[in-house]
Amino acid sequence: FTYGHADYSNTIREVTALVTNQVADGSIVGLSIALVDGQRVVWQSAFGMADVAQGIPAATDTVYRIGSCSKSFTAIGILQLWEDSLLDLEGPVTNYLADFSQLPRFTNNTPISIRMLLNHQSGIPGDMFNGMFTITPWSGFSALLRQTLAENYPTMPPNTINSYDNSAYVLAGDVIAAVSGATFPAFMQTRILGPLGMDSSSFLCDKAAISNRLARSYSGG
Repeated sequence: FTYGHADYSNTIREVTALVTNQVADGSIVGLSIALVDGQRVVWQSAFGMADVAQGIPAATDTVYRIGSCSKSFTAIGILQLWEDSLLDLEGPVTNYLADFSQLPRFTNNTPISIRMLLNHQSGIPGDMFNGMFTITPWSGFSALLRQTLAENYPTMPPNTINSYDNSAYVLAGDVIAAVSGATFPAFMQTRILGPLGMDSSSFLCDKAAISNRLARSYSGG
């Protein structure tokens, strides 16, 4: 377990012990891990179960929910459309989502721009938990989010405070769909995941490489 002048034996031993103990005490149901140095995978392993009920152990090619890492891909998509001169980063969100609005609260009437969505500086309430976590994809979430925002107030004036904002990135995904004319998952596949050869990644369980190797999600066991 060496690469170049680096010896990772102690790291691998310590991480293995840590994860093994956390699986044993129930803190982690299943986990796959890879240690990467530059472009080379030095070590990879899997612990626990991918699906407890089905008795399927975790493997090095098990697919997991990626969570907020998806925001980086959304930002890439926005910047691709900017490079294509199809949107303006400084332009108001309403240029692309005409039905986006919030109730008036502040004297600062600065329009919320696309850049503010990406920078977590929009002042939009960050989370709407109704429908945020689902077992199957729900196409109506974006429309419900915009309806809810239209009936509520911003949390702060735009472009004043950095506050982590899931809602803003849902809107950014909707901008991608509106500008490109493609669904958000289709745009991600065509413009990013496909060209990069990321066959085990998608915003839907629409690939055999995903559906055949997908781990169940667990919370508190």
